[in-house]
Amino acid sequence: MRPLKTSMRKQSGIALITTLLLLLLMSAMVVGFMLLVTEGQRLSGMNNEQSRAFYGAESGMEKITADLGALFATTYAPTGAQVDALATQPPVLPSSTGVSYLDVLGNSTYAIAYPKDVNGNPLSQFAQIKSGSSAFQGMSALETTYTLTVAARTATGGEAKLVRTTQTVGIPLFQFGIYSDTDLSFFPGPNFDFGGRVHTNGNLFLDSGSQLWLRSPVTASKDILRDCLSNSNPESATGQHPGSVQITNGGSMQPLGFGQGSLNSCLGTGKNPNWPSISASYNGNLRSGVKPLNLTIVLLGNGSSKPVDMIRRPLAGEKAANSGVLGERYFSQASLRVLLSDNAADITGLDCVSGGHDCCGHNFIASGVLWRRRHHGCGGLQSRRRLLAAYQHTDRHRLHQN
Repeated sequence: MRPLKTSMRKQSGIALITTLLLLLLMSAMVVGFMLLVTEGQRLSGMNNEQSRAFYGAESGMEKITADLGALFATTYAPTGAQVDALATQPPVLPSSTGVSYLDVLGNSTYAIAYPKDVNGNPLSQFAQIKSGSSAFQGMSALETTYTLTVAARTATGGEAKLVRTTQTVGIPLFQFGIYSDTDLSFFPGPNFDFGGRVHTNGNLFLDSGSQLWLRSPVTASKDILRDCLSNSNPESATGQHPGSVQITNGGSMQPLGFGQGSLNSCLGTGKNPNWPSISASYNGNLRSGVKPLNLTIVLLGNGSSKPVDMIRRPLAGEKAANSGVLGERYFSQASLRVLLSDNAADITGLDCVSGGHDCCGHNFIASGVLWRRRHHGCGGLQSRRRLLAAYQHTDRHRLHQN
């Protein structure tokens, strides 16, 4: 029996040691679990901050893009000061978001960068439109590149930065063989073979009494109709004018048959479900629904001027009210003006014209109601230089996309 007592004495305290080991193991597990939860919460918080910063940057990018577009909707050639002013107007977010458009040093991270000329205004350069998605691919254009940068930062250090590059494009008008600001119609008639580009800001009605060939890209801002004239007279292969219409597909001439317009028939009818595939078969040379191309004088007039105003005399006081529109009129570009009116005041009240001298200080003689004079230009240029400037300015009549 004595050996048994010795054995029991040797095993005393085992339960306490086992309990301590179990407690140590459970404590380690609890600590590890707490660390895991804490790290998860920290990562989740960082993700939330990053998301908040990203959405702040995205809202800023959309605003600065929209502001730039709105500026060009009213001013086709804004000054550097006008563009820079947009970068001082970031979106106003609720204070609860904790998002700002400043870096750690307090500098603005809401900016527009662009190439500048000697006067600090946006610098435009001629380039070829290369985008395959553009309806005007291959045309020469006066383009200006703008780089928009927006970085948003949260109060706890979350940060996101977005960069967007956008371009404004002015297309010289005389690259188009036919340009129409309203609906354009090719009426039935004799053979007509046309090699220039065709564009209309309205609907395009295509019909032929015999043969119509259009050998360059054709674009319309609205619909292209093959089965109806502009007066709603229906046409068909068995109708009065069954002539063919052929349009280039980039390599050869491809017929556009009846029933292949963008509408099922006349205006007001449903869309032709086959039109997307029909248009695509011309390899970008026949498109409807493209963005309108507006003349500079129309944009600057902001609804008060039309394309025909280029050849009209200006309104009284237009130099002060809208000098941009005045500058786009041929009136302000000509080196020789002949003005007729039943009332002399209708002429002397115009900008750059007065009873004894023009706005540049050059004297001339007024006789009766016929006013004919040579001048050195409203801008004070000499006649030879003005002729060159007039030619250059005429060549700069451009179309602008909204």
